[in-house]
Amino acid sequence: MASSKTAFQTGLMTPTRAMGLVGGLRPVWKMGALFFLGGAGAFLRYAMAGWVQTRTPALFPAGTLAVNTLGCFLFGLIFGAAEERFLISSETRAVLLIGFVGAFTTFSSFVFEALSMLEDRAYLTAFLYFTLSHALGLGSMLLGLTLFRLF
Repeated sequence: MASSKTAFQTGLMTPTRAMGLVGGLRPVWKMGALFFLGGAGAFLRYAMAGWVQTRTPALFPAGTLAVNTLGCFLFGLIFGAAEERFLISSETRAVLLIGFVGAFTTFSSFVFEALSMLEDRAYLTAFLYFTLSHALGLGSMLLGLTLFRLF
């Protein structure tokens, strides 16, 4: 990634004055965009995870895995558009990542499901779920960023 600053240092996932919370879009419009995109992300998470889960074995949370994988891919695309090509502002990046992607991805669900598997002594399933989630998440984000860089 082009910037030497970390996501924390650049305020990647938190609205800050430096990102124009008081400038650019009026704050009421930003809050409205966050609200709308958060609702859209949550709705699509629910719909996609449910759709995938009804088509896979119930023993494995494939719906959550699919949502997390796609969410990481989208994160890579949005981050690339904002930070490497400057096609969208850091303000727009924050609204998209916090609003839509933040509501769409389900990492807390992942942790809860993995912990439940461990508590149920389903160690192999938990290991598989943990490993696949991380490997596919990293791979998908890299793929999204790489594809973005190609165009």
